[in-house]
Amino acid sequence: MSEQQTSILDGLEETSALRALPESELQAVADAVRAEM
Repeated sequence: MSEQQTSILDGLEETSALRALPESELQAVADAVRAEM
């Protein structure tokens, strides 16, 4: 896993923080979650 993906997930303290992300970052978050599974 790359540092970028780790920092994206580490920066989300709770699921409600996803609503504050710009749409352009959602794909990176989804990719990071998939990599964790």
